[in-house]
Amino acid sequence: MAKQHSTRHESASNPVDDKTVAIMRAITRCIERQGLKKTRMDDIAAEANLSRITLYREYGNRDSLINAFLAFRSANFNSRIKSKLDACKTIDDALECYLVDAALIAATDTSIRELVIVHQIFQSALNDDDSPLKSGLRELWVPLVKKLCATDAKVHSLPPDDIVDWLLIVQSYLVIIVIESAWSEQKLRALVRNFISPAFSTPTRRD
Repeated sequence: MAKQHSTRHESASNPVDDKTVAIMRAITRCIERQGLKKTRMDDIAAEANLSRITLYREYGNRDSLINAFLAFRSANFNSRIKSKLDACKTIDDALECYLVDAALIAATDTSIRELVIVHQIFQSALNDDDSPLKSGLRELWVPLVKKLCATDAKVHSLPPDDIVDWLLIVQSYLVIIVIESAWSEQKLRALVRNFISPAFSTPTRRD
Protein backbone atom coordinates (compact mmCIF):
# COMPACT_ATOMS: atom_id res chain seq x y z
CA MET A 1 0.00 0.00 0.00
CA ALA A 2 1.34 3.43 -0.92
CA LYS A 3 2.24 5.78 1.88
CA GLN A 4 -0.26 8.61 2.31
CA HIS A 5 1.55 11.90 1.81
CA SER A 6 0.66 14.87 3.96
CA THR A 7 1.36 18.33 2.60
CA ARG A 8 2.68 20.79 5.18
CA HIS A 9 3.21 24.51 5.50
CA GLU A 10 6.69 25.88 4.90
CA SER A 11 7.46 27.38 8.28
CA ALA A 12 10.06 27.23 11.01
CA SER A 13 7.75 25.24 13.27
CA ASN A 14 6.68 22.75 10.62
CA PRO A 15 9.15 22.83 7.75
CA VAL A 16 8.69 21.10 4.43
CA ASP A 17 11.62 18.82 3.57
CA ASP A 18 13.90 19.67 0.66
CA LYS A 19 12.74 16.70 -1.41
CA THR A 20 9.11 17.78 -1.19
CA VAL A 21 9.99 21.34 -2.19
CA ALA A 22 12.00 20.01 -5.15
CA ILE A 23 9.05 17.88 -6.28
CA MET A 24 6.58 20.75 -5.98
CA ARG A 25 8.86 23.07 -7.95
CA ALA A 26 9.32 20.38 -10.57
CA ILE A 27 5.55 20.05 -10.99
CA THR A 28 5.27 23.81 -11.44
CA ARG A 29 7.89 23.82 -14.20
CA CYS A 30 6.34 20.81 -15.96
CA ILE A 31 2.85 22.30 -15.95
CA GLU A 32 4.11 25.67 -17.16
CA ARG A 33 6.06 24.00 -19.97
CA GLN A 34 3.58 21.39 -21.23
CA GLY A 35 0.29 21.78 -19.40
CA LEU A 36 -1.33 19.63 -16.72
CA LYS A 37 -2.80 16.95 -18.98
CA LYS A 38 0.53 16.19 -20.63
CA THR A 39 2.50 16.18 -17.40
CA ARG A 40 3.36 12.61 -16.39
CA MET A 41 5.00 11.09 -13.35
CA ASP A 42 8.10 10.43 -15.47
CA ASP A 43 8.30 14.12 -16.40
CA ILE A 44 8.05 15.25 -12.79
CA ALA A 45 10.58 12.68 -11.59
CA ALA A 46 13.09 13.74 -14.25
CA GLU A 47 12.56 17.43 -13.51
CA ALA A 48 13.11 16.81 -9.79
CA ASN A 49 16.11 14.54 -10.40
CA LEU A 50 14.35 11.66 -8.67
CA SER A 51 13.37 8.16 -9.73
CA ARG A 52 9.84 7.38 -10.87
CA ILE A 53 9.69 4.72 -8.16
CA THR A 54 10.38 7.34 -5.50
CA LEU A 55 7.38 9.40 -6.61
CA TYR A 56 5.06 6.40 -6.60
CA ARG A 57 6.35 5.32 -3.20
CA GLU A 58 5.74 8.77 -1.73
CA TYR A 59 2.43 9.67 -3.40
CA GLY A 60 0.87 6.48 -4.75
CA ASN A 61 -0.34 7.84 -8.10
CA ARG A 62 -0.43 10.94 -10.29
CA ASP A 63 -3.75 12.24 -8.95
CA SER A 64 -2.51 12.08 -5.37
CA LEU A 65 0.67 13.91 -6.36
CA ILE A 66 -1.24 16.67 -8.16
CA ASN A 67 -3.58 17.01 -5.18
CA ALA A 68 -0.55 17.29 -2.89
CA PHE A 69 0.81 20.03 -5.15
CA LEU A 70 -2.47 21.94 -4.99
CA ALA A 71 -2.52 21.61 -1.20
CA PHE A 72 1.13 22.73 -1.00
CA ARG A 73 0.47 25.88 -3.02
CA SER A 74 -2.72 26.61 -1.07
CA ALA A 75 -0.92 26.20 2.27
CA ASN A 76 1.77 28.64 1.20
CA PHE A 77 -0.83 31.20 0.16
CA ASN A 78 -2.77 30.79 3.43
CA SER A 79 0.43 31.23 5.41
CA ARG A 80 1.29 34.45 3.56
CA ILE A 81 -2.17 36.01 3.85
CA LYS A 82 -2.91 35.10 7.48
CA SER A 83 -1.44 38.28 8.91
CA LYS A 84 -3.57 40.38 6.56
CA LEU A 85 -6.70 38.52 7.60
CA ASP A 86 -5.88 38.86 11.29
CA ALA A 87 -5.76 42.62 10.82
CA CYS A 88 -9.25 42.76 9.27
CA LYS A 89 -11.96 44.25 11.48
CA THR A 90 -15.00 43.17 9.48
CA ILE A 91 -16.05 40.09 7.52
CA ASP A 92 -16.37 42.27 4.42
CA ASP A 93 -12.72 43.30 4.68
CA ALA A 94 -11.57 39.72 5.31
CA LEU A 95 -13.48 38.24 2.38
CA GLU A 96 -12.32 40.97 0.01
CA CYS A 97 -8.71 40.55 1.13
CA TYR A 98 -8.69 36.77 0.79
CA LEU A 99 -10.86 36.18 -2.26
CA VAL A 100 -9.50 38.99 -4.42
CA ASP A 101 -5.86 38.19 -3.67
CA ALA A 102 -6.44 34.46 -4.22
CA ALA A 103 -8.22 35.00 -7.52
CA LEU A 104 -5.68 37.44 -8.94
CA ILE A 105 -2.69 35.32 -7.95
CA ALA A 106 -4.23 32.09 -9.23
CA ALA A 107 -5.33 33.69 -12.50
CA THR A 108 -1.79 34.81 -13.27
CA ASP A 109 -0.08 31.60 -12.10
CA THR A 110 0.03 29.11 -14.98
CA SER A 111 0.13 25.99 -12.84
CA ILE A 112 -2.79 27.00 -10.61
CA ARG A 113 -4.81 28.20 -13.60
CA GLU A 114 -4.50 24.74 -15.09
CA LEU A 115 -5.75 23.08 -11.91
CA VAL A 116 -8.75 25.40 -11.70
CA ILE A 117 -9.68 25.06 -15.37
CA VAL A 118 -9.78 21.25 -15.21
CA HIS A 119 -11.72 21.41 -11.92
CA GLN A 120 -8.98 19.65 -9.98
CA ILE A 121 -9.89 21.72 -6.92
CA PHE A 122 -13.42 20.33 -6.83
CA GLN A 123 -12.25 16.78 -7.40
CA SER A 124 -9.60 16.90 -4.69
CA ALA A 125 -11.39 18.93 -2.04
CA LEU A 126 -15.17 19.11 -2.12
CA ASN A 127 -15.64 15.34 -2.04
CA ASP A 128 -12.93 14.70 0.55
CA ASP A 129 -13.51 15.94 4.10
CA ASP A 130 -9.89 15.10 4.98
CA SER A 131 -8.48 17.13 2.09
CA PRO A 132 -5.51 19.32 3.08
CA LEU A 133 -7.26 22.18 1.28
CA LYS A 134 -10.22 21.91 3.61
CA SER A 135 -8.00 21.52 6.66
CA GLY A 136 -6.05 24.63 5.72
CA LEU A 137 -9.19 26.70 5.23
CA ARG A 138 -10.63 25.50 8.54
CA GLU A 139 -7.46 26.55 10.37
CA LEU A 140 -7.49 29.93 8.67
CA TRP A 141 -11.16 30.87 8.60
CA VAL A 142 -13.05 29.20 11.44
CA PRO A 143 -11.20 31.10 14.22
CA LEU A 144 -11.39 34.29 12.16
CA VAL A 145 -15.17 34.08 11.71
CA LYS A 146 -15.62 33.35 15.42
CA LYS A 147 -13.53 36.42 16.28
CA LEU A 148 -15.44 38.62 13.86
CA CYS A 149 -18.77 37.36 15.18
CA ALA A 150 -17.83 38.89 18.52
CA THR A 151 -17.09 42.33 17.06
CA ASP A 152 -19.21 42.52 13.90
CA ALA A 153 -22.89 42.19 14.78
CA LYS A 154 -23.99 41.49 11.22
CA VAL A 155 -21.85 38.37 10.77
CA HIS A 156 -23.96 35.28 10.37
CA SER A 157 -22.58 32.32 12.33
CA LEU A 158 -22.28 29.54 9.74
CA PRO A 159 -21.26 25.92 10.44
CA PRO A 160 -17.48 25.49 9.90
CA ASP A 161 -17.88 22.91 7.13
CA ASP A 162 -20.28 25.21 5.27
CA ILE A 163 -17.75 28.04 5.49
CA VAL A 164 -15.01 25.86 4.01
CA ASP A 165 -17.11 24.46 1.16
CA TRP A 166 -18.51 27.88 0.34
CA LEU A 167 -15.06 29.48 0.21
CA LEU A 168 -13.65 26.72 -2.02
CA ILE A 169 -16.50 27.09 -4.50
CA VAL A 170 -16.44 30.90 -4.58
CA GLN A 171 -12.65 31.06 -4.81
CA SER A 172 -12.58 28.63 -7.74
CA TYR A 173 -15.25 30.43 -9.73
CA LEU A 174 -13.73 33.85 -9.11
CA VAL A 175 -10.52 32.58 -10.70
CA ILE A 176 -12.49 31.33 -13.70
CA ILE A 177 -14.20 34.71 -14.00
CA VAL A 178 -10.86 36.54 -13.98
CA ILE A 179 -9.34 34.12 -16.51
CA GLU A 180 -12.23 34.17 -18.97
CA SER A 181 -13.36 37.78 -18.68
CA ALA A 182 -10.08 39.55 -17.82
CA TRP A 183 -11.94 41.54 -15.16
CA SER A 184 -10.03 44.32 -13.45
CA GLU A 185 -9.16 44.16 -9.77
CA GLN A 186 -11.61 46.99 -9.11
CA LYS A 187 -14.50 45.12 -10.71
CA LEU A 188 -13.59 41.95 -8.83
CA ARG A 189 -13.58 43.80 -5.51
CA ALA A 190 -17.01 45.24 -6.28
CA LEU A 191 -18.35 41.75 -6.99
CA VAL A 192 -17.05 40.45 -3.66
CA ARG A 193 -18.39 43.44 -1.73
CA ASN A 194 -21.82 43.62 -3.33
CA PHE A 195 -22.73 39.99 -3.90
CA ILE A 196 -20.43 37.59 -2.05
CA SER A 197 -19.92 39.22 1.34
CA PRO A 198 -23.68 39.48 2.03
CA ALA A 199 -23.82 35.67 2.19
CA PHE A 200 -22.01 35.92 5.51
CA SER A 201 -24.33 38.57 6.88
CA THR A 202 -27.44 38.07 8.94
CA PRO A 203 -30.42 39.20 6.82
CA THR A 204 -31.87 42.54 7.86
CA ARG A 205 -35.40 42.14 9.15
CA ARG A 206 -38.06 44.03 7.23
CA ASP A 207 -41.36 44.80 8.91
